[in-house]
Amino acid sequence: MKLLAWFCDLDALAAEPDLLSRLQGEIGLQVVIPESHLYHTSGFRISEKVAHASPLADWRSSPHLSRHQETHGLSEPAYPVVPGILGGVDDSALRAVLRHGEAAGVDVWGHFGLWSYGGEIFPEYMMQCAWGEALDPQYRRWGVAFCPNVTEINDWVAECLREILAEYPIRGMFLDHARFAAPAHLPGLSACACDRCRQLADDWGYSSNAMLRAAATWWLLLPHTTSNDGWRRLAEAEIGGWEFLEFVTADTSLAEWFDFRSRVIAQGTGELLDIAKEVRGPDFPFGADSYPPSVSFIGGHRLGRWSPVATDYLTGGHGRIVSWQYAGPDWTRSMAVWLHEQNPDLDPFVVQNGLARLAGLNLDAPIPNEWRRLAALRDENVPAYPALNCNLEAETLRRDCTLLTDLGFEGAIVSGLPVDDPERLAILREFVES
Repeated sequence: MKLLAWFCDLDALAAEPDLLSRLQGEIGLQVVIPESHLYHTSGFRISEKVAHASPLADWRSSPHLSRHQETHGLSEPAYPVVPGILGGVDDSALRAVLRHGEAAGVDVWGHFGLWSYGGEIFPEYMMQCAWGEALDPQYRRWGVAFCPNVTEINDWVAECLREILAEYPIRGMFLDHARFAAPAHLPGLSACACDRCRQLADDWGYSSNAMLRAAATWWLLLPHTTSNDGWRRLAEAEIGGWEFLEFVTADTSLAEWFDFRSRVIAQGTGELLDIAKEVRGPDFPFGADSYPPSVSFIGGHRLGRWSPVATDYLTGGHGRIVSWQYAGPDWTRSMAVWLHEQNPDLDPFVVQNGLARLAGLNLDAPIPNEWRRLAALRDENVPAYPALNCNLEAETLRRDCTLLTDLGFEGAIVSGLPVDDPERLAILREFVES
């Protein structure tokens, strides 16, 4: 039997006390992962002591808060999207869902985010770019990340995790935003270049100067590396994955830069995994979503670094920015537009197709191709529960479920669950039992 976990709206679920029992019976639902649209967590309430200890506690007084709210369409009373769990939350909806889950025999997994959004609210903690500006309006919508190496933030997040694991009977964790800014935020690919990260790189045996020089040089060279004909040939070439780094430069420091970024994210997330195992035991499921294989290396999720060091399971994102449907194409589009701006002779359409081929990305059918690559690349000892959007036509949903089964995945984390559509619910039941 496959795992079926539902990533859903906290308040809507809390208002329907019988829904989980019905879904458990109809489709074999085993796990629910609630998220509050107000708090961007599962609605945890932390103690006043931990809340006041947060380096982000004064977020309401930040002169940069409005910029974050405008960028991400947030308005009062919604909290900002930042690492950890902010204070002052009403946890009654979460406690209701925990009761519903217990009655239905459905496990509740907890959810909160880490570093990839909200850095603009706290410039002192914001990612620093070796090339370009983190706050460039052209890229800000993809998220302005925090530096993932801020000790006071990471220590506080660890205390948040310890406290909720002690307070709430959740049966697993699904973290979000355990990443750098989306790859479509082009300057963000050269982050974080702050003094903390430079020192950490040197301590780990990398050369921070060489890596950052390579990262900055990439942007200088790429617009003039080849012509439209060259990009066309690349689009037809038998090349895939990140071999294109060798096409850009023979300097291995660029590849080392992206490896370093992946190691940073894996270590930071892995420290939280260790806490979860310490508090709840080795069988407590703990994980986070990752970027799709086409851009995971440059995005900070190199699979060899990511699993099993930082996560018990592999899955994808559910939001527009990180969805496996969009993350790769958005990066190619962002790159193609920028390259055309730097070199008007380049055709953005031609360049985008060349970039997609170099990244091993199928622009016409991103998700099936990304799933196939995950199946080929993953460690078979780490289960994979790809993100599955159920808000699809029945035949499309059936096709996707069949592909997940054929690829040998152990389940799925679904969104857009059609709770009142018997045909699509039956398809999901077949998937669980396959």
